[in-house]
Amino acid sequence: MNAFLGLPFCIGDQLAGTVGIANRPGGYDEELVDYLQPFLATCANIIGACRNNMRRLAVEEELRKSERKLRDIASSLGEGVLVLDRQGRLVFMNPEAEPPDGRNPS
Repeated sequence: MNAFLGLPFCIGDQLAGTVGIANRPGGYDEELVDYLQPFLATCANIIGACRNNMRRLAVEEELRKSERKLRDIASSLGEGVLVLDRQGRLVFMNPEAEPPDGRNPS
C-alpha cells in the first residue's frame, strides 16, 4: 500500500462509520478531504435512516405483540368487552359480547 486515507463519518456527535481509500497516485490532501465531505454526509444519512427504520420496525412489532396480548386477554374474559375508536366505531368485540343472534352490533 502506497497511500491510505481513512475518514470518519458521524451522525450528530456519534461515529457512524469510517471509509478508507488507498493507493491514489500522489497521495491525499485536505482538498480531497473537503471534496469528499458530501459523500461522508450521505453515508451518515443513509446509515441513520437505516437505523431509524430498524427501530421503527422493532417498535411496530412490539405494538403488534401488545395488541395480540390484549386481544387474547379480552377474548378469554367471561364478560363482554367492546372497544370503540374515538369516532364511536367498533374496533374489537370479544366472543362474550357477541349478540345471541350473531349480528354485529356496529
